Amino acid sequence: MRSWLFLLLALPLWAQPLLSVTPEDGAVITESRPLITVNLPPDVDHGSARLWVDKQELTFNCLRTPTFVSARPMDELKNGKVEARFWARGRGGVAVERRWSFQVKSDQGISSLTHDASDSLAEYDTLTVDLKGASGGKAWFEVEGVKGNHPMQEIAAGHYRGSYLVEPGHTRMQMSVVGYLEVGRRLEKMTADRPVRFFANIFRVKILSPESGTQLNSGTFTVKGRTRPNSTVVAVMRVTFNENTPPPSSTVNQGEGTEKGVADAQGFFEVHYDVPVTLPNMWVVMNIFAIDEEGNRSVPAIVRYQL
Repeated sequence: MRSWLFLLLALPLWAQPLLSVTPEDGAVITESRPLITVNLPPDVDHGSARLWVDKQELTFNCLRTPTFVSARPMDELKNGKVEARFWARGRGGVAVERRWSFQVKSDQGISSLTHDASDSLAEYDTLTVDLKGASGGKAWFEVEGVKGNHPMQEIAAGHYRGSYLVEPGHTRMQMSVVGYLEVGRRLEKMTADRPVRFFANIFRVKILSPESGTQLNSGTFTVKGRTRPNSTVVAVMRVTFNENTPPPSSTVNQGEGTEKGVADAQGFFEVHYDVPVTLPNMWVVMNIFAIDEEGNRSVPAIVRYQL
């Protein structure tokens, strides 16, 4: 009996092998579908090997050989920490296991999503959204509570831009802006840090050009804008040498002029004006408002131009 015990104690114990893996534990990689490889020592049964990545079993997609086991994830991995696990049978049926992790920092994700709305947007204001990420993809954005996806164009490598025109009557507070980027089989999304507010229940005139404060260098100019379709647009003007002169009222007084235009079916309008004589430091201050087909009057737009 003692001789058998002596023989058992004399036998070398089989230790768990240290399996080398790729990507290595703690590695940072940019590939979103990396080849996961486990190198096997002679005593590990490759036929029993199993492999998981982020709890997704890849065993049936594995290439299993006596010296290594490898597989690629079926779907692209998301950026961040990735957990991997390997299991097989070793000598005498003893389980051999290796767990490790690595980081994915793929350039196929979205790096930023921003918009230009610093305050509430009114009717006919434009929300512009910029997304930055991988180039050569398909991008779009959504605004919470607004029907439809809004396409974005790639204006530079990896820089996408899209816009949305606020429609009359659309009033919502604290709406999230969500951007999407599709590259190959990978779809990423990101929510902008700041929500947006639409306050479009007030009848108004939106001046498109020239912007208020522009130096025109001519007494002949055209004001372009947008308001509700088929409205009559009235511009009451006051010529002055003081930039801070109060705007004229909606009634025409002495020394003031008026011009009219009609908005088309999409609400676009033009008002033309001609100052016969211009002098240095001359300004024109304009009160522009619209009257719709039902006789409702808009909130006025006040603009100032240096001639």
